Amino acid sequence: ELSPSLDKADLERSLGRVINTQGKVGAWCTSKIDSMTFSIEKALAAVESGNYKHAWDACEFFRAKDKYDAECNYIQGVILFYGYGRSADKTWGKTRLETASRTGYTAATLELAHISIDVEKRLSDVRATRATLEGLTRSVSATIEQKGYAFMLLGNLEKRIQDEKNFGTKSYHDVQKLYEKSSELNYWPVFVARG
Repeated sequence: ELSPSLDKADLERSLGRVINTQGKVGAWCTSKIDSMTFSIEKALAAVESGNYKHAWDACEFFRAKDKYDAECNYIQGVILFYGYGRSADKTWGKTRLETASRTGYTAATLELAHISIDVEKRLSDVRATRATLEGLTRSVSATIEQKGYAFMLLGNLEKRIQDEKNFGTKSYHDVQKLYEKSSELNYWPVFVARG
């Protein structure tokens, strides 16, 4: 009534179709909401969006059912290490991330590399970190985004090595090459790193 130019017949037909399929849609939505896969995806997204309580609670639910151990170790490891929404416990958080990484969970492996390169005060086991990241850049199971992140972390590692060893003029040529490989994969955070 508020829009005289609106074709009400098309609108009524569309609403009729929605009403006819509403029962099917409701059943589909209910099954998706009850689905554990849907919930673990929501928990992973909650960590990225900063809803740490929801992510933690979802993992506690899954732990009680012995489901999604790798994902929950990753989620709770990140929350514990950085102290998101609770007291930081770097040792326990790192242990959870290492447990997830040992099962082949790539996000946990990348997070451990990030911690080693960008967070900790001292570089530890550079050779192993480099080998792990180089392996991820060639991995068939890693996503394009994960490969882009691995290239950026390799660049960060090379930059940190140069910063710690050289006190005079520094050449970041190798760092730039690694950042370029990351940007070729459209990993957007590398553009900030390059700047």
